[in-house]
Amino acid sequence: MHLPDFLKEDWMKDIEIRLTITEDTPILLEIIHAAYAPLESILGRKPRGLRETDDGLQERIEKKTLYSVLKMVKK
Repeated sequence: MHLPDFLKEDWMKDIEIRLTITEDTPILLEIIHAAYAPLESILGRKPRGLRETDDGLQERIEKKTLYSVLKMVKK
């Protein structure tokens, strides 16, 4: 299988891309809300990301349409 060049770079060795699992939901919601919160004052309205819910994420997890990108930390 041919891999794009960026997948061959050293930093990609520490990255895992996988389907999101239910246990990821709390931290994923925290990340989404932290990322979108600053945009509310810029947009003058609540960004869609701030309306994300556990149920919404769980629905996408069950449909297998939500992926997580994880950077592995070496100890």
